Amino acid sequence: MNRTVKLKLDAPITYAALHSLSGINQETIFQALDGNETAAAQVADFRIKQTQRAQNAKAVFGNLSQGLKATETVMAEETQFLTAAGTTINKMADGWSQVRVSDARLGYGLQQKVIASDNQLAQEQFRHSRTLNLLGESHRATLRTIEIDATKAQTQLWQQVKEKQQGLSPTDRAKETLKDIHRHGSNAVNRAKGFFRRLID
Repeated sequence: MNRTVKLKLDAPITYAALHSLSGINQETIFQALDGNETAAAQVADFRIKQTQRAQNAKAVFGNLSQGLKATETVMAEETQFLTAAGTTINKMADGWSQVRVSDARLGYGLQQKVIASDNQLAQEQFRHSRTLNLLGESHRATLRTIEIDATKAQTQLWQQVKEKQQGLSPTDRAKETLKDIHRHGSNAVNRAKGFFRRLID
């Protein structure tokens, strides 16, 4: 039995890979080998293009490499900044929180002191009223007389102030009012001293 053996290089995977890289298939290569000018020109174009790409490769990939390094530097700087900024913001937030708590604590403390002061004042007023109730009839009459005198003096004073202010300019009227208030305050102090002297007598 006669058999004809035909030897032919068969590398479909290699030629498929070459086609993927160059765009030139196995048939075109064989045609170029057979002298087909169109196929040969296609192979030559591939060589020219790749040579040009090779010449450009250093510049292109150099630029890409430098760009990537620059991007890495930018990201590193941004990361460092954001980390530091976050730490600073956290510290500021801590301070803000502490001030709020301190302010609230002060407010509550002041409220407590006002309440305590009101309670103490009420107790003092209660003690004072009890003391007045224990005073003799003559002392209570003296207190009533002092109160009447003080009310009368105050009424007379403000009557004098009103009479004096008539015909004055607004500025002079304000000055006179201040003087009378100061004078009234001094008289009140003197009356208080006299009140205590009368209680002691």
